[in-house]
Amino acid sequence: MENKDIFDQVLQYVMTVTDEEFADLSVGTLAHSFNVDRCKLSRQFKRHTGLTLEDFLFREKMARAAFLLKGQKDIKVKEVSKKIGFCTSDYFIRRFRDYYGIVPGRYRELKTRCLGK
Repeated sequence: MENKDIFDQVLQYVMTVTDEEFADLSVGTLAHSFNVDRCKLSRQFKRHTGLTLEDFLFREKMARAAFLLKGQKDIKVKEVSKKIGFCTSDYFIRRFRDYYGIVPGRYRELKTRCLGK
Protein backbone atom coordinates (compact mmCIF):
# COMPACT_ATOMS: atom_id res chain seq x y z
CA MET A 1 0.00 0.00 0.00
CA GLU A 2 1.33 3.45 -0.86
CA ASN A 3 2.10 6.01 1.82
CA LYS A 4 -0.55 8.39 0.51
CA ASP A 5 -3.15 5.62 0.75
CA ILE A 6 -2.24 4.96 4.38
CA PHE A 7 -2.36 8.66 5.18
CA ASP A 8 -5.80 9.05 3.55
CA GLN A 9 -7.18 5.99 5.33
CA VAL A 10 -5.90 7.08 8.73
CA LEU A 11 -7.22 10.61 8.27
CA GLN A 12 -10.63 9.37 7.16
CA TYR A 13 -10.78 6.93 10.06
CA VAL A 14 -9.86 9.56 12.66
CA MET A 15 -12.43 12.00 11.32
CA THR A 16 -15.28 9.47 11.33
CA VAL A 17 -14.83 7.52 14.59
CA THR A 18 -17.25 8.11 17.43
CA ASP A 19 -16.14 10.03 20.50
CA GLU A 20 -16.00 6.78 22.46
CA GLU A 21 -13.66 5.20 19.89
CA PHE A 22 -11.68 8.42 19.60
CA ALA A 23 -10.98 8.42 23.34
CA ASP A 24 -8.79 5.34 22.86
CA LEU A 25 -6.91 6.54 19.77
CA SER A 26 -3.19 7.06 19.86
CA VAL A 27 -0.37 6.93 17.37
CA GLY A 28 0.34 3.39 18.55
CA THR A 29 -3.23 2.15 18.19
CA LEU A 30 -3.56 3.70 14.74
CA ALA A 31 -0.27 2.18 13.60
CA HIS A 32 -1.37 -1.21 14.87
CA SER A 33 -4.82 -0.92 13.26
CA PHE A 34 -3.34 -0.04 9.89
CA ASN A 35 -0.45 -2.48 10.22
CA VAL A 36 2.20 0.17 9.68
CA ASP A 37 5.25 1.19 11.68
CA ARG A 38 4.45 3.88 14.25
CA CYS A 39 7.40 6.08 13.24
CA LYS A 40 6.62 5.72 9.54
CA LEU A 41 2.99 6.68 10.15
CA SER A 42 4.04 9.72 12.15
CA ARG A 43 6.51 10.85 9.49
CA GLN A 44 3.97 10.44 6.70
CA PHE A 45 1.36 12.34 8.63
CA LYS A 46 3.73 15.22 9.34
CA ARG A 47 4.83 15.29 5.71
CA HIS A 48 1.22 15.60 4.51
CA THR A 49 -0.17 17.96 7.15
CA GLY A 50 2.73 19.77 8.76
CA LEU A 51 1.47 18.51 12.12
CA THR A 52 2.60 15.53 14.10
CA LEU A 53 -0.06 12.86 14.41
CA GLU A 54 -0.08 13.44 18.18
CA ASP A 55 -0.72 17.16 17.66
CA PHE A 56 -3.47 16.41 15.17
CA LEU A 57 -5.15 13.98 17.58
CA PHE A 58 -4.93 16.56 20.37
CA ARG A 59 -6.46 19.29 18.18
CA GLU A 60 -9.25 16.95 17.16
CA LYS A 61 -9.81 16.08 20.82
CA MET A 62 -10.15 19.77 21.69
CA ALA A 63 -12.51 20.38 18.76
CA ARG A 64 -14.71 17.48 19.84
CA ALA A 65 -14.73 18.75 23.41
CA ALA A 66 -15.76 22.23 22.25
CA PHE A 67 -18.49 20.75 20.08
CA LEU A 68 -19.88 18.74 23.00
CA LEU A 69 -19.75 21.74 25.32
CA LYS A 70 -21.59 23.94 22.82
CA GLY A 71 -24.13 21.39 21.71
CA GLN A 72 -25.06 19.56 24.89
CA LYS A 73 -25.81 21.91 27.77
CA ASP A 74 -26.73 19.04 30.07
CA ILE A 75 -23.41 17.15 29.77
CA LYS A 76 -21.00 17.89 32.61
CA VAL A 77 -17.40 18.96 31.97
CA LYS A 78 -16.28 15.82 33.79
CA GLU A 79 -18.30 13.69 31.35
CA VAL A 80 -16.85 15.53 28.34
CA SER A 81 -13.36 14.93 29.66
CA LYS A 82 -14.00 11.21 30.09
CA LYS A 83 -15.82 10.90 26.78
CA ILE A 84 -12.90 12.24 24.77
CA GLY A 85 -10.25 10.28 26.62
CA PHE A 86 -8.75 12.35 29.43
CA CYS A 87 -7.86 10.49 32.62
CA THR A 88 -8.94 13.30 34.92
CA SER A 89 -11.20 16.28 34.49
CA ASP A 90 -8.58 18.53 36.13
CA TYR A 91 -6.05 17.65 33.44
CA PHE A 92 -8.70 18.16 30.74
CA ILE A 93 -9.62 21.58 32.14
CA ARG A 94 -5.96 22.63 32.22
CA ARG A 95 -5.32 21.46 28.64
CA PHE A 96 -8.56 23.03 27.39
CA ARG A 97 -7.64 26.34 29.03
CA ASP A 98 -4.15 26.20 27.54
CA TYR A 99 -5.60 25.53 24.08
CA TYR A 100 -8.61 27.89 24.06
CA GLY A 101 -7.53 30.40 26.70
CA ILE A 102 -10.64 29.80 28.78
CA VAL A 103 -11.92 27.01 31.04
CA PRO A 104 -14.55 24.65 29.58
CA GLY A 105 -17.43 25.83 31.76
CA ARG A 106 -16.90 29.46 30.81
CA TYR A 107 -16.42 28.48 27.16
CA ARG A 108 -19.82 26.77 27.20
CA GLU A 109 -21.40 29.76 28.90
CA LEU A 110 -20.07 32.20 26.31
CA LYS A 111 -20.84 29.99 23.31
CA THR A 112 -24.39 29.19 24.36
CA ARG A 113 -25.04 32.87 25.07
CA CYS A 114 -23.70 33.80 21.62
CA LEU A 115 -25.84 31.14 19.97
CA GLY A 116 -28.93 32.32 21.82
CA LYS A 117 -29.57 29.02 23.59
